[in-house]
Amino acid sequence: METADKPSISSKWARSPDLIAATKRQKPNDADFPWSIHETISGQRLCDDLQKTLTLLRLYTKFNLKLVKSSILASPNAPQFPNSEWSNIIIGAMVNLNHVISGSFAVSSDNCDVEVIGGIQFKFGAAHTTKHVKTSGDWFIAWGLYVQAASFAFPH
Repeated sequence: METADKPSISSKWARSPDLIAATKRQKPNDADFPWSIHETISGQRLCDDLQKTLTLLRLYTKFNLKLVKSSILASPNAPQFPNSEWSNIIIGAMVNLNHVISGSFAVSSDNCDVEVIGGIQFKFGAAHTTKHVKTSGDWFIAWGLYVQAASFAFPH
């Protein structure tokens, strides 16, 4: 019970400036990162295409990943590309070419796993690649699809 001289714990926390400051996410200053200092001192400049790529990667990370990806997927000009691998392109990570070729060409008739636990049957989707990059032809096809998607996200 809250009294005038003894506030409750919840009201005490609600008014605490330390708690309010701790819950707000601070934006880091790029100059605080150790590699930024090295880049500034070295004076090396990226070529124009790499600078444009870096600028777009920084832009994409300012927004929610789901928002950027949904914008790409809603675009009528976006190339066919697996949903999961769009995330890797947007953040500049490696793309799994097995997923690219599997998502584009392989058709699987059984895409769910079934588990029985205590007489209850659970069905859930399984993320299995049904086709793997095994030949140079597979690699060429998967790489071509990747190039189309990467060129869409980074048109320069």
